[in-house]
Amino acid sequence: MAKVSKEAKQLYSEKISEYKRSLEETTKKIDQMKLILKSDNSGAAYKRLLISDETMKLVSLYDIMNRLSLELLGIKNEFFINEARKACYESLILLEAVFSDSMNAPFSDYQDKLEEVATYPVESKYSLLKKLGFSINMVKDAFGENSKWKMSFIDLEGRHAILSHNSINFKNIVKELDPRQRDLFAMHINFLDMTIRALNDSANNYRLKYELTTFKIDDFKKAILLLATLRRLYSYIGKKKELTVVHKKIEVWKSKLESDQLKQDQKIKQGRLK
Repeated sequence: MAKVSKEAKQLYSEKISEYKRSLEETTKKIDQMKLILKSDNSGAAYKRLLISDETMKLVSLYDIMNRLSLELLGIKNEFFINEARKACYESLILLEAVFSDSMNAPFSDYQDKLEEVATYPVESKYSLLKKLGFSINMVKDAFGENSKWKMSFIDLEGRHAILSHNSINFKNIVKELDPRQRDLFAMHINFLDMTIRALNDSANNYRLKYELTTFKIDDFKKAILLLATLRRLYSYIGKKKELTVVHKKIEVWKSKLESDQLKQDQKIKQGRLK
């Protein structure tokens, strides 16, 4: 590795100190917001939305700090990236408490959660979920392909996909999907497209995780549940053709799952007989 000049070290020290101050200020603000939530539970869902949004600022700050380290010192700062990863999880968990983390759940199961934040603007909600998806991708890219956390991002992305689905008010969206309301229509369509891609990609990634690394039946089951959630989404918005395609894919995967489960059970039995 090339030797880092004194000038580069000095410049890095000056620039990083600015972002460290911002980091301290943001962390202090988040801690204060958490204390308010803990002491007064009224409007808890709205408070969690605000804390989640503020927590994503930490991700951006850590990413900038890592980029500075790369640019000026030629070193990837694993500590900064890992702290950004933790902030992604924290933000995700806060939003799961607001919108539900249930996979393939009927809308009626979590409708009351959406009603709690009914006055929160739809555009703000969609923006928050998109920001979280961007933050996750940013941290994943920062770690790189050979990271020990590579498989954990499949879980993180899967949870984000479910969260995006559960944040959609399917009671209202059908009547709001009116092409005459151009801005509202485009906003809903863009978010639906993002959620559809996320659910489909996450299902495929869980299947790959199962096939290539873990061979854990639970990973395959999660892949199928993600597809089932996608099928449910299509049923809510009246996409019959797409629903049929996903339904067929689910049936094929279920058949494969049953076959693999049987093989695993037989291996266990054979091992006991030896």
